[in-house]
Amino acid sequence: MLIKDRIKNSRLSPAEQGIADFLIEEAERVGQLKAIDVAQATYTSSPAVVRFCHKMGFSGWNEFRDAFYKEAVYLNRHFQDVDPNIPFHKGDSMMEIAGRIATLYTESVEDTMELLDRKELEKAVDILSNARRIAVFAVSNVIYFASEFVYYLEKIDKLVLSPSLNGDVYYNAMRLEKEDAAIILSYSGETSQLRGIVEILHEQNIPYVAITSIGGNSVSDYASAVLNITTREKSYSKIAGYTSAMSFHLILDILYSCLFARDYSKNLDYKISRSRFEKDRGNTRNAILRENTSLSVSEVVRNMNSRKIKK
Repeated sequence: MLIKDRIKNSRLSPAEQGIADFLIEEAERVGQLKAIDVAQATYTSSPAVVRFCHKMGFSGWNEFRDAFYKEAVYLNRHFQDVDPNIPFHKGDSMMEIAGRIATLYTESVEDTMELLDRKELEKAVDILSNARRIAVFAVSNVIYFASEFVYYLEKIDKLVLSPSLNGDVYYNAMRLEKEDAAIILSYSGETSQLRGIVEILHEQNIPYVAITSIGGNSVSDYASAVLNITTREKSYSKIAGYTSAMSFHLILDILYSCLFARDYSKNLDYKISRSRFEKDRGNTRNAILRENTSLSVSEVVRNMNSRKIKK
């Protein structure tokens, strides 16, 4: 949950409400303030400000200030010209709608890249590349994004337990051993089924990567690495989950590509050699898509590398 929402949903005393109102109003200036500054502006005291921070789940003013300011800056970037929940309106032409959705996707990519933390990404790739098996957990429509990721991993000879639409999801979690790892995808991070998965993984000391919204939640709490997705959508008052879908796709594609790059030559050889045997893959009238099936795998790779060198 976002800190801003946590504040709004909390039961506060009159003094705490005064502190909350000031912080929300001055969110983009909070990074420059000390606890005494807030106390003076709200006619309270520094201890009262610190107690407010404790109530929000932080150790003190400095930790709260840094997290709240970072969140405020993030929320005020991007999406100024298009609403991620209602990107188009009744009466808009088809091309106006197309343009707005294209803008939304561009904003989602830029937003996601600003959230991407190099150290967390490196930890995630280390965990997954060293795992004997990888289990992927998701619910609702997110399962379809996860399934594509599983498909990619299987093409480079990774052992993967696929996300499931039924109760097998708990069985998959309990099957994992210390050499394995998991990925949990959840926008809210509070889905009851996935909270149950987190409990199982935590009890069994299975490392997992959380791909979820900013602000902290049940899925990210025990994660070994956290990759945040763009966090702009309401739970249900929206036309569709355009931004979260694009963000999930981007993060998963980045993860797959980084895993592929860990053993680039081996993975490229394996993928090409296996794909060649898939029926009808080379049959197309489009010259761009057409493969030269007379070439060996090594010749295909050599041609790809030569094109890269020329560039």
